[in-house]
Amino acid sequence: MNQEVCGWGASDGARNALSAALNGREAPFTPVAPLFVDCPFRGYVDRRLYGLWGRQVEEGGRVDVEFETYARFRFEVMCEVIDRFNSPPCWVRFPWTPSRSEVEGCRVVRKAGRLVWVDQGGAETPLTEQLRLIDRRPGPWPMEHPASRSLKEVKEMLARDPQGLIPPESLGDPGLRGESVSEGDLRAEGRLTVWDWLRQRYRGAMPAYVMGSYPTQLTIDILGFESLMVGFLEAPEVVHQVSRLGMPKNRAYWKAVRDAGVEVVHLSEYSWGNQVSPKVYRELIAPYTREMIDFYHGIGFRVLLYVMGDIRPILGQIADQPFDALAVEEGRKGYELDIGFIRRELGGDRVLFGNVPTGLIVQGAPEDLLAEVRRQVSAAGGHGRFVVSTGEPIPPETQPERVRLFCDSTRLIDMPNRT
Repeated sequence: MNQEVCGWGASDGARNALSAALNGREAPFTPVAPLFVDCPFRGYVDRRLYGLWGRQVEEGGRVDVEFETYARFRFEVMCEVIDRFNSPPCWVRFPWTPSRSEVEGCRVVRKAGRLVWVDQGGAETPLTEQLRLIDRRPGPWPMEHPASRSLKEVKEMLARDPQGLIPPESLGDPGLRGESVSEGDLRAEGRLTVWDWLRQRYRGAMPAYVMGSYPTQLTIDILGFESLMVGFLEAPEVVHQVSRLGMPKNRAYWKAVRDAGVEVVHLSEYSWGNQVSPKVYRELIAPYTREMIDFYHGIGFRVLLYVMGDIRPILGQIADQPFDALAVEEGRKGYELDIGFIRRELGGDRVLFGNVPTGLIVQGAPEDLLAEVRRQVSAAGGHGRFVVSTGEPIPPETQPERVRLFCDSTRLIDMPNRT
């Protein structure tokens, strides 16, 4: 496999419109990059992988899992999605691959009419559930399973065992695991296999993003929404302690991922809208967002900051953050986030992602979707660097052809072809 890193200056990567926009170069056309790009295809991927493994089982009655077979199936399905529905040049979520030792020695068998993954110790898990787990493909949003600890409980746990508060893999950071890990180590373990194959196939036309730590996600995971809101006012020291726990720590790991050619870190942040004051945001949230951006910048990533909620009361504070690109929600929850207004407040020299309503992608008339893309490019693209995007994840099970229309939209609209 070709292991040449397609970095920011590489000739192949330079032809990509998204890379050009993020680096201040003239793009051949306005790039399109849906947020959480894999979200609409989760069911499709589940079904295709299940079918591939099912055919293997039918041929032999059971399958002793080989790493190359596992990786090839995942690679083939990702290529199907990219080629048919998520047309390059777009972007792709970094496909983390489990290590060889995690999959070899396992089996796939059919029991009671369903496919089951049997690990090295004999434990059985439904196949789709296990593949999602080892692929690190996203599941439900964290707030769908909210925590409900009291501030008193959290204070006691902070005093007793602060590291024990961190949910396993909750922040996408492996913590202390492999503090000296290198790109070569990840490749030798097999963890970059699918990504290496994708880079070779698409030659820089599909830049990758990786999900970084969420600046305030750990506070929600640990405290729960209600205790966090109380903590902002009554126990700010607890919020500070928990926020510090959520900072990325494994610099070697993140450097290895960047050295492997992954270009962008996606950080998601909650603005809290009108639920917290600008003062609370400035003192208890913004410092950790900045620290996290600085961490990833220090390694060489570009940082996309996606701020959810009504950002208008704190837009000035957000604009002061040193992100490389800003994404905002579509404003369908009782407030309006017009992308033209965001552009005017942000200024013309910052990269801004659009917030095309996902409802138009899912069920809108094609001409209405293209009209909204045209409007957003006109309102925000003519005044600075702009990427057509969504303000929300495109829902799972969206018709893939409609995602393809969105990804092709800027090449279909009748307007100037420069950002």
